[in-house]
Formats: sequence, structure tokens, C-alpha cells
Amino acid sequence: MKKNQFSILGLLTPGVFALATVCSTSAIAEDTWTLESSVKRVLQVAPETQAGQQMIGIREMQQQQASLWPNPEIEIRADEAMGLDDGSGGYDLTELVISQPIPVKRLQSQGKQAAAMLSVTHSQNLQQQLMLEHKTAMLFHELQLKSAIFALSQQRLEMVDQFKYAQKAGKRSTGQLVRYLSPLEQKRLAILRETARQASSSAEGELNESASQFRILLNLDQARLPAVSALNTIPETFDLSQLQQQLSGHPKMQAAQHAIAAANAEIDLARASRYKDPTVNLFVERDNFNSQRETYTGISVNLEIPLWNENKRELSVARANLIESRTELEMQRRELNSRLQQSFMHYGHLLEQASDYRTQLLKPAEDMFQLSRKSFAAGEQNILGLIDSHNTYFEIRRTYLELLAAAGQELASLRLAAGLSLIDSTALVQGDIQ
Repeated sequence: MKKNQFSILGLLTPGVFALATVCSTSAIAEDTWTLESSVKRVLQVAPETQAGQQMIGIREMQQQQASLWPNPEIEIRADEAMGLDDGSGGYDLTELVISQPIPVKRLQSQGKQAAAMLSVTHSQNLQQQLMLEHKTAMLFHELQLKSAIFALSQQRLEMVDQFKYAQKAGKRSTGQLVRYLSPLEQKRLAILRETARQASSSAEGELNESASQFRILLNLDQARLPAVSALNTIPETFDLSQLQQQLSGHPKMQAAQHAIAAANAEIDLARASRYKDPTVNLFVERDNFNSQRETYTGISVNLEIPLWNENKRELSVARANLIESRTELEMQRRELNSRLQQSFMHYGHLLEQASDYRTQLLKPAEDMFQLSRKSFAAGEQNILGLIDSHNTYFEIRRTYLELLAAAGQELASLRLAAGLSLIDSTALVQGDIQ
């Protein structure tokens, strides 16, 4: 690796290692899920997605309301004043007042704050989507691993069953191993088979548990075992410096920046709202003048006079919110950069380790196992050597699978730290693996 860049090499060789997704006898899989299709399914059925869309709708409504004037008020008064004055008695409509508050400055700041809060909600929804993608990827790669381990355990059991031997010297069987085994060697071979059977049973149980979690997350039929694509290479490569440069576009960073804009608008709104809106009143009154009932109209204006209370509390709170938002932005920048570097380094380490396993351990272990089988059949090696090579070979293959799954899960963490969506992140792909 050079210049903070790594790529996935050919970690799987078809002739050396190939595992297909398997199904248990109690369930039949119909569709094969890829990571992309799994993520799309989760985003469709997750309650978090529906809640996020509802919150966006609420914010949009608040933005529309922020630009509207306050409603006018109407006051109607009926009393006995005129009836008592002219002796006619009864109640009469004496006053009608229509009042309209006039928002002098606050509407613009109110609209900016509402727009900023809508942007915050959009960014928070994107972050929620990334978290759902990360959770899906972790379960998906876990299910891939459990499926591959179960297939490996089945293969191991079948291979042990192929160990045939002659009960007496001179007898030959059709199996690969035709040499005579002593009772002690037969017991050791029986133990080897039982160990393989127990491992297969345990692997099937772990597969069913992992599949159950996957089905619940994707809201799938619980009666069927979901089939996932085979554990394989990931044809992408990333550049750390480029990821760091684009951290400003991370949904968490965007949310923090929009929160700062909302806090600034809140300060402007607090300044414009320190005093009540002036109110214009249009009134119509009726009264007795010169023994006649007359109607007259007028207009008045209500203004608040800030003699004692200057209403600075809201302004102080808004300034404190701005400080908090700026602090949150710096904290998010530091935390995301730290997580990005950690995931990048760990991911690269896993890829290198998996590559070393493939070249330095997996192929040599397979060759040693094949040679041990031939040597044992020819009587050149005892059963302890065969068992040792058998166990070593399958343990290395299992560890190799675990490394591949861990690399896939770490890649999911890298995407989460970098703010990359799995279904829309082609901009940072440097090239395909040859």
C-alpha cells in the first residue's frame, strides 16, 4: 500500500476455495440477496425511514407557517348602554374591533430558521439511512460467514466419511484410504468424524440464528432461509486523503452546519421578537349623540414601551445555542476523522492479512492435506499426521472466511465513517480490481 491507498487483491481463487450459499433441510431459499438489495429492502420497510419522512413533512409545514402573518382578531361588544341612555332598553351592538398584529422584522428570520431546521432534518435522515445500511451490512456479512462455515463443515464431514479402511490386512475397499487400521486408529478416526459432525451441527445452529436476525431486519418470511451471495472480494479501492477532504459532506457534518445556520437565524429572530408586534386596530362603535344613535369608525395602534424589561432572555438563549452548535461541529469533525482513519487502517490490515492467508497458508495447507492423504493410503504416514493435516487445513479455511467477513464488516464501518451510502457512492471508487 502506498500513499494511504489500499485495494482488495484477488483474495479468492476458484480452484482453491469455492463455497456456495446453502440452505438447511427445514427451509428452502428462493431468492439470493445481495448487499445492495438487502439495503434497499431495509430502507423500504424500516420504521425509522417512515418516521424520518413524517418528520420532514412536519418541518416543511413549519417552514410554510413561518412565512405567514399572524391571524387577525375580532372583538364584538353588545351592552345596555344606549338603551339605558335613551330609555328604550334592551341590548345593542355597540362596538366592533378588528386587530391585526404587524410582523415588522421577524418573518424573514423566522423563515430562515425554519428552512435551516428542515435542512437539519434532511441531514439527520441521511445519517439514519447510513446507520441502517451499516446495520444491514453487519448482519449480511455475518450471514455470509455463517453460510460459508456451514458449507465448509458439511464438506469436512463428507471428506471424513470418505476415509475408508480395511478391517484386515490384505482387504481392499473402493475408498481412497485402503490401508489397514488398528483398533486405536479406528477410534481416532471415529473421534475425528464425530468432531466434524458436532461442528456441522453447531454451524447449522449458528446459521439459523443469524438468518433469523436477518429475516427480522428485512421483514421476510420466517419459514424460509434467506440465501445470500457468496463471500467474495469487494472490487473497490479508496484513497484516505480524498475521504478526509470530503468529510465536510458527511450527513453529521451537514446537520451540524445547518444547526449553526439555524442558531444564527434564531439570534436574528430573538432580536426581532424582543418586543411584541405592533397591532393595528380598526374599530366601529355606536353611541347616542344628541338623542340619536350614531355610528363612527376609527383606527388605533398598540406599541410596547420597553421601560423596564428589555426581553433579553431569548437572545441569550439563542447565543448559547450558537456556541453549542459550533462546538458540536468541531466535535463531529474530530470524531469522524478519528473513526475514518481507524476504520481505514483496520480495513487495510484485514485485507493484507487475508491476502497473506491465501498465498502463505491456504494453498500450502491444501497441498499438505492432499499429500498426507496419499501418504497415509500408501502406508507412509500414520493417522496422527493425517488428522493433524486435516484439522489444520479446515481451520485455516475457516480463519480465512472469518477474515473476509471481518473485512466486509469493516468496510461497512468505513462507509459509515466516511458518510458514503452503499447504494450511491460510486464517486470515490478509484477503479476495479484486475
